[in-house]
Amino acid sequence: MSPINLLHVFSTFATGGPQVRLASMANHWGKKYRHTIIAMDGVYDCAEKFDSGVEYELHRLEFNKGATRENIILFWRKLKEWRPDLLLTYNFGAIEWALANFFGQHPHIHIEDGFGPEEVDGRQLARRVWLRRAGLLLRKHLVVPSNTLYEIATHNWLLPERKVIFIPNGIDCARFSKDRPDAEGPLFPRRDDEIIIGTLGALRPEKNLPRLVRAFAMLQDYPNARLVIAGSGAAGEDAKRQAQELGIAGRVTFLGHVARPERAYRLFDIFALSSDTEQMPLGVLEAMAAGLPVASVDVGDVKRMLPLECTPYVYGRFDDELANSMIQLCADAGLRKHLGAANASHVRKHYSLARMCDEYDGLFMRSARNSMLDQHEMGWDRIVQSVRRIRAG
Repeated sequence: MSPINLLHVFSTFATGGPQVRLASMANHWGKKYRHTIIAMDGVYDCAEKFDSGVEYELHRLEFNKGATRENIILFWRKLKEWRPDLLLTYNFGAIEWALANFFGQHPHIHIEDGFGPEEVDGRQLARRVWLRRAGLLLRKHLVVPSNTLYEIATHNWLLPERKVIFIPNGIDCARFSKDRPDAEGPLFPRRDDEIIIGTLGALRPEKNLPRLVRAFAMLQDYPNARLVIAGSGAAGEDAKRQAQELGIAGRVTFLGHVARPERAYRLFDIFALSSDTEQMPLGVLEAMAAGLPVASVDVGDVKRMLPLECTPYVYGRFDDELANSMIQLCADAGLRKHLGAANASHVRKHYSLARMCDEYDGLFMRSARNSMLDQHEMGWDRIVQSVRRIRAG
C-alpha cells in the first residue's frame, strides 16, 4: 500500500510549536504518510527534526507576496496538478491556500495554533476574520489545540461547532524525563548553589522576553539565581538590550538554538513564560515532562494545562506578578520538587505523544477518504445561503 500524500502549507517551517508537532507525529507514524511541505517564506530549519525513515519533500514555490488574487489562482492550479490526498494548512499565513481550495475540491483541514503580536489579548483583525470565515466556509474542518482558540473559532469566526475539532498537543514524555542521562554532557556549566530559571522556544516578539528579563531583575534577594534563554530569533536581541540596561547581563545566559531541547530542561529548576499570546505551548508540556514547576503569566490555556496545585504560579500579566511567582519558587526547593513531580505525572496522563498522534491519524485517515467531510454535494443554493449567513454575521 502506497503512503498517503499529505500536503502541508506553513507560513514558515522554522522551528516552532506547529512545526515541531508535525515532525514528532511524522516520526511516530513512519512510512504511513508521505509529507510534502511548503514554507511560504522558504525557511525549512525544522526539517532537521525528521527521522531518517520519514518520507518528506521540501517544496520551494515562487510567488509574489501580497498579490493575493494571483496567488490564489497559482495555488489552485498547483492543487489541481498535485492532487494531494489531504491538504493541511497552518495558521493565517497559509490562508490563501484555503481560499484556493474554497469549494473543498480537495480534502482539507486547517490547523490554527495562535496569533502573532498584532492579535494579542483577543484582538481580531477584521480582514483576517473575514478571510478565515471565507477560507473555511465549505467542506473544511478546523483543528485547534486550545479551549481559547475553540471559543474564538466558534464565537468570533462564527464557525459551526461541528466543524471545529479540539485536539490538545502531546509530547514524548519519556524523552524529557530528568531520569535520562545526557550522553553529551551538560549543555552549559552551572554551580551547585545556582537556581536556574529557564525558558525555551522560538524567540519571537509575542514571547515578550524583555518582560521576563525585567521580572527576573526583581529577584534581588536571590543573587544565586540565573536566567537562561534558549532558542533563536530576532526578539532575543531585545532581551539582551533589556538585560544590559538593567545591569544584569552577567546573570542572563543566551544559549541560542538547541537542537535537543531536553538537554536544556534537565538543567533548569524553574520554567518561566512571559508571552503576550499563547494557546497550548509545547514548551510548557516539555517543562512539565522534565519535572519542572512553571511560573507564567496567565495566557492562553497555560493554567488549564497544569494540575490544580500548580496553578497559583500562573497569574496576571505584569512584571511584578511574574516576578512574585518566580520568587516563591526560588524560596522553596521542596516546593519546586513537589510541583515538578505533580506536573510530570499530569502530563504523562493527559498529554502523551501517542494520544495526540492517534487522534490526528484518525482524523487524517477519515478526511483523506472524504468520510468526515460533508457527504452530500453542496448545490449552488446552499453555497449562496452559507455566504449570506456569513455576511449577516
